Amino acid sequence: MKKGDVNEHFDEISTEPRLTRSWCESHLQQGNPYTDGTFCVIASGGTSGHRTVQVYTAQAAAGVIGLGSRMDIRHMIRTGVTPAPGKVVWIAAAPGGAHATDVFARLGGGLTDGQRFAVTDPVGDVIAGLNEIQPAIIMLYSSYLKQLIQAQSDGRLSIAPSQLALTSETPSPADMAKAQEIWNCSISSSWASVEFGVMGRSSFFQEGHLLSDDLLLIEAVDEHGRPVQPDTQAPKLLITNLYNRSMPLIRYELTDQLTIYSWPADCGSCLRAASLVSGRLDDHFVYDGGTPVHSHLFRHVLEQRPGILEYQVRQTRDGATVSLVAGGAVDPVDIGATLERDLERTGVPSPRVNIRLVPSIERTTAQKLKRFIALQE
Repeated sequence: MKKGDVNEHFDEISTEPRLTRSWCESHLQQGNPYTDGTFCVIASGGTSGHRTVQVYTAQAAAGVIGLGSRMDIRHMIRTGVTPAPGKVVWIAAAPGGAHATDVFARLGGGLTDGQRFAVTDPVGDVIAGLNEIQPAIIMLYSSYLKQLIQAQSDGRLSIAPSQLALTSETPSPADMAKAQEIWNCSISSSWASVEFGVMGRSSFFQEGHLLSDDLLLIEAVDEHGRPVQPDTQAPKLLITNLYNRSMPLIRYELTDQLTIYSWPADCGSCLRAASLVSGRLDDHFVYDGGTPVHSHLFRHVLEQRPGILEYQVRQTRDGATVSLVAGGAVDPVDIGATLERDLERTGVPSPRVNIRLVPSIERTTAQKLKRFIALQE
């Protein structure tokens, strides 16, 4: 199953007669993702930019929220350490939408409007709010972490959280290490999707994720759908949902790239241990002559420059256009030359990379940051 299959055959896949695509859309248009209390409807453009709608029963939606908590509970049981009491702040999708990070945050309860910020809010407003609230726990989009690091480093932000919970985009290891250095706090990462909720979460005892094996069947496969061996990075995954019976998704294809380990988790969990998602197959570029370029070529350069807050790479026929949001000193000439050299080494002839400094980067309808945009034929 692929996203297009679900969009085209939504009413046939649904096991509830009244649960049709038009019924879901009508509730979304009314600004009511919780319908009549029996279902929870979520819409997302995702990083692909193609709109999709997913629906959960109220019980399944509660399960999604619970998935985000159980790793925290395991950590507290094993270490005897609980987060310092205090407020929780959420920095994600704008309130009032139908994106999962807004819908589930409201459904979980306990957050006032003053404790929820959008990644599209002025950065100064978010920083002022954090300084006032002094949160113990911050739940945020991974791509926003660098904004907080920069603000704390230059003195605009002065907070001491006990936990940072990252979600949505793949987190930068460099950003996570810097955040650990600055705040010396617990840092977790969730791997999630609108179709399946939380698919993996940090165990706190090792790098990477523990997979939600008790609620999902996660198969690691190659480009042709054949199983890959453990300890080998899979270019895509086939996932089957075992708990959302209203919309059963069976062997649904996600192009997230993941390595599932053969060894048991360090914390003793029976859930399988896996790496962080290293990107998506959709993030890779293919140039004339079939020359493939992994997104890591760009990540390795751009995520190592502390002055870069955000970036977006658009493929061109002979290279790329890179948009940068700078929060410190950035040398566009050096960055462009480095990327051109690396592209040439991979087989792209006479590459040209154009570096643009911009005040902000437009996000998708889901308000995630799509970092890599392939050339459209």
